[in-house]
Amino acid sequence: MLPRVKRLDWRGKSVSGGVTSVVGTVVVLTENPNRVGATIVNDGTTVKYLSKGLTAAVNTGIPLVQYGSYEINLTDPWQGAVSVACSAAGENIAFTEDE
Repeated sequence: MLPRVKRLDWRGKSVSGGVTSVVGTVVVLTENPNRVGATIVNDGTTVKYLSKGLTAAVNTGIPLVQYGSYEINLTDPWQGAVSVACSAAGENIAFTEDE
């Protein structure tokens, strides 16, 4: 007899997404206890810095190079806020979040 496989409870629902302009520090994802995945993409030309929390700062945290990305998934879960900082005004960051 084969062992039972536990199914993941994924609703397949994208709860937020789009492109936002980064000026200083921007919270791109708020705390979400239902989050199972998210992707944040640097859609601009300047390096941005990602922080798991509300206080991102330039030259600290996780660097996102041009067209670089960061993924939150079941092997790297995070349900808290995510913020991004950039030293240049008017840069874009694209993101999506899944429940």
